[in-house]
Amino acid sequence: MRSHNHALRRSPNILWFAWLATLPMLAGATLPGCGLFSGGERGAEDGTGAPTMFEPVESRIDAVTGLTLIVPVRVIGGADESEDFVATSLESVRLDDGRKLTCALRWISVGPEDSSSRFGSPIDSRWLPPTGKWRTSDTPPKDPGLTMLVLAVDLPEDSAGHDLLIGRRRVRMNWLPSPVVLGTDRSGALEPAIPATLRDASSLIDLTRAERLSPVRRWRYRMLTTGLHPAAQAPVPAGEPRRFADAVLEALAVQQEARWAVAIASLGRSDAELARRLAERLCAVARFDEDVVAPVWPLEQAELDALLADLLDPAASPEVRIERCTLWLNSQPAAHAWVIDDSAERDGASRQPIARIGLVNLLNSPTLASAIWVDGADRRIGGQPELVPVRPLSAFEWLMPVAPEALVRVRRGPDEVESSAVMEVQAGEFESKVRVDASVTPAAPPSLVLGPLRADHTLQSFLSGQSTGPGDRAWSTTSALYRQRADGSQSPAAAEGEQWILFIQCARPGPQESDEPGIVTDSIRVHIGAMSQPRLLLRIEETGTTVREDNQGALGLDASVRVVREAERWLVLLTIPPGCMEQDGTMRIGLERIDARGVRTAWPRSMLPWHETSARAVIDVAAWDR
Repeated sequence: MRSHNHALRRSPNILWFAWLATLPMLAGATLPGCGLFSGGERGAEDGTGAPTMFEPVESRIDAVTGLTLIVPVRVIGGADESEDFVATSLESVRLDDGRKLTCALRWISVGPEDSSSRFGSPIDSRWLPPTGKWRTSDTPPKDPGLTMLVLAVDLPEDSAGHDLLIGRRRVRMNWLPSPVVLGTDRSGALEPAIPATLRDASSLIDLTRAERLSPVRRWRYRMLTTGLHPAAQAPVPAGEPRRFADAVLEALAVQQEARWAVAIASLGRSDAELARRLAERLCAVARFDEDVVAPVWPLEQAELDALLADLLDPAASPEVRIERCTLWLNSQPAAHAWVIDDSAERDGASRQPIARIGLVNLLNSPTLASAIWVDGADRRIGGQPELVPVRPLSAFEWLMPVAPEALVRVRRGPDEVESSAVMEVQAGEFESKVRVDASVTPAAPPSLVLGPLRADHTLQSFLSGQSTGPGDRAWSTTSALYRQRADGSQSPAAAEGEQWILFIQCARPGPQESDEPGIVTDSIRVHIGAMSQPRLLLRIEETGTTVREDNQGALGLDASVRVVREAERWLVLLTIPPGCMEQDGTMRIGLERIDARGVRTAWPRSMLPWHETSARAVIDVAAWDR
């Protein structure tokens, strides 16, 4: 037992809110409160208020009547390491009227999820943060991952009104009504947060069903699908359980659901419309196209926990709760704008690139939006922009030719000039500026490196406007474009029979036996030309299978492809057909890889998981001879 307690003393003392705030990378039905633990658990005996080895992290505990209480605790510095002292510490937990309580210490750990726990498309499942794999144990876990110590307490049905004593420490209890009582409320506050037309979308079901696997996030899955009414049964895949097999994890999930139910229902009694708006924002989704509905809800767990704590504050009046909720809602972004493709098309007259810009309305009300280029002095170009209507919780896209006056050029090297242009996007009171890369990159001997390929956007990277990383190095992709003669020798100057070669190297950890039908295979997609009329869209698989997907047929499939498979990588040599070059000596190209894990990376921009076409970069192939 000495080693057990030594490990316990080294457990990090992390505040509950702060601990939950670290879960965006991992993590967010009513269970009877009595009888969670077996008769073998130690109960209080004398209630003497003896010293204890742990104390609550929170100064106030929001306890739901009739439910098992899960209390995050931390180890007190210098606590005794003996087994008897551990037992005494548990025995010191009681109500303030001296009644004994059945309780236990449990370590909750969150580690990486198994690939088998993902649902639907492996790509789509990465839009939301992984739920992680949750476990509890009687001793500190040896596996790496987030760990927290909790006290799980079975409370008598008549505990309401009493405080909790842990040793000599009195813990202030904020008693909340039972969800069963809340279920009699007919205001509709506990009904599903979004309409059936959105929540029944197959894409949303695929993107969100794993949320039920996190005990700190299941409340939102229930609020989204069936509402937090205690009689509602959230949908689960056929043959899978509705509850966590681990009783402590289930108690934690039910406690979070009940707390949010109380907060929403209590707010609804004072302001039903505000409660409805809060539920809608907590479960906000948006329609990105006719086939895709995706979550766009806030992810900052620390802010959500602070909001919940304020809404449950027993000292707060209904007016104060209304004000707090209103402030939080007003702090949420009304829309989000982003660049989908810098050079999706070309303007026929000016040959300037046409950028593809996206805007998503995050409000449940329509808005008018506009987009206009601005120059280096932040002045609008071309007068007043056209206003376009954008539906509630929906995305809109512009195809905008880059105004020459908007171009700002910066020299990055002796032969490289970076050009960019800024577009101002407005939607109601929302205003944002997005930067389009209008550069034309010269191809020069010995080769032009393309990349790095970046992972698909997640909800977090999308709303923050940040680029995603290049992903796992063991699955990295490198690419280069160069010119050679038909005999394979380098061609520094224009020559008869010259060929442009796209070289791609795809790393992977060990050989992949992916030739069997139905098995996901590692593949590369090469996009050349405009978004609307690609000159070449080719999918090249590790197995050597090559499929043309653009359905143009004008060029024929004269793109010679060679695939070489090695132990920890596979290589592609693609001879690009001459017809892929544009009249001005440029070539627009984008790359996309979906590896054997189902993880997609792309260049030159990260893609949304449901987008099927990568962005393009403009390459000046004529510069090779300059």
